[in-house]
Amino acid sequence: MQIDNILFLSAKRYEAAESRLYIQYTFLRDGKQETREASQQVYTVAEIRRLLEQEGLGTLALYSSLDLQPYQLGSPRLILVAEKTGGE
Repeated sequence: MQIDNILFLSAKRYEAAESRLYIQYTFLRDGKQETREASQQVYTVAEIRRLLEQEGLGTLALYSSLDLQPYQLGSPRLILVAEKTGGE
């Protein structure tokens, strides 16, 4: 991706055994190159729901957008609506 005079590149690698996405970002500007790395933990919807349930939160709805489109496999984002269940 080109932004003004900076060329921005990214390379991604997913490690399934770790459920982790590794990303290498490279920035090219005026003949100079700078590289940075990042990683993100990846959770399935089921894993997120289980984590919430362990903390006393029940899932009410799953959406893929703020206009309440249903979440489905391949949706670019997850908006999960939960509420405190029982207890306090």
